[in-house]
Amino acid sequence: MAVAVGACAGEATGQGDAQYPWPGETWPTSTPEAEGIDPEAIASLVADLESGEYGLVDAFMLVRHGRVVADHRFEQDYAAIAAQHDTANHQYNYDHTDWHPYLRDTDLHTLQSVTKSVTSAALGIAVDRGLIAGVDEPVMPYFSAYAPFPTDPRKEGMTLEDLLTMRSGLLWETAGGYSDSEHSTVLLEASDEWIRFILDQPADTVPGTHYEYNDGASVLIGKIIREATGERADEWARRMLFEPIGIDEFYWKITPDGEADTEGGLYLTTEDLARIGY
Repeated sequence: MAVAVGACAGEATGQGDAQYPWPGETWPTSTPEAEGIDPEAIASLVADLESGEYGLVDAFMLVRHGRVVADHRFEQDYAAIAAQHDTANHQYNYDHTDWHPYLRDTDLHTLQSVTKSVTSAALGIAVDRGLIAGVDEPVMPYFSAYAPFPTDPRKEGMTLEDLLTMRSGLLWETAGGYSDSEHSTVLLEASDEWIRFILDQPADTVPGTHYEYNDGASVLIGKIIREATGERADEWARRMLFEPIGIDEFYWKITPDGEADTEGGLYLTTEDLARIGY
């Protein structure tokens, strides 16, 4: 997993801030000392990363005051690791080196669930533009085209905020982790109809009252972006988020029902993930 840390001072920063510059095609660089960071602390962390202390880490970039002060890449033998597992080549085989962790022979790295944060930002832009009234809007009216589906009064009360905060109230089986064939996300990714699969899940709590990590909630957010803006979530993000901050290259998986995979399908370079954080 690529690691990009955007660190800035207490003052707000932005593209118009002369003291803390916005990156052009590339990030400006500096030294830890010049930006008030202990270089020994960075060196200690890098040594831990190189030793495998934190598992398989592919990149570490630290940005301070709009300047890169540390940038390290770590070589991993993913071909050897993948050879021990299923070698079927499809985009949801996380053991295939065409898809994980880098996209084929590129510098685009899977973001996995960091995709959810980018999706939330894209939704926020739609709210800011007045295309969505607010996060207290009910969810189910966006999915009237999928009716009929199992009805439950609790589902009718589900709001965008509930999806964003993982308090949707929808049952999502996660026991056993992603290696469990009965994990709801594993079943989702094997489905040909992602949206219907999620909408068919029963409610097990009142929305807004109980936190339960739910990949399906983020998929619904992606579809809501499409319904509200008229653009698929990846195209909306490209036009309204990526291009304005200088992200030109990305890849976003598309689900079998033609929507952007907003639960974990985005790939960015380390440098561009830092733009999101900054």
